[in-house]
Amino acid sequence: MKKARAAVPAVPSPALDRTARLRALLNRVPRLLRILLAALAALAVTAVLFPLVDAVYVQFFFTPETRIVPSYVSVGAGALMYLAGWLLLVGPSGGGVSAHPALPVYVLVSLIAMFTLLVLLAQGISMIGSEA
Repeated sequence: MKKARAAVPAVPSPALDRTARLRALLNRVPRLLRILLAALAALAVTAVLFPLVDAVYVQFFFTPETRIVPSYVSVGAGALMYLAGWLLLVGPSGGGVSAHPALPVYVLVSLIAMFTLLVLLAQGISMIGSEA
């Protein structure tokens, strides 16, 4: 006769635990504030990407007929960031924050974009009044 083995309890992964804590934290934030956070992240990504896209475009691809292309690329990236924020952060009406594994990546990208934007703004403000 075989002995039944006791089931080994599953040990939760630390990454899943952090994701669950992040989701619980964001679920406590009011929906309107989550919408504003998604919009702020999208604007930050757009503002950070615009000079980079513009510089690459002007150096390698510029033609007078296509001078609006860098704007389309930057705004498109911002729109995609807002869409991702809506799906991951805001969720459907009456719902909460998504449990998707991309949520921490979205939050990290948003924080990096906002920090980079603050650094660029500080650098730009420090250049005001100085001789170039």
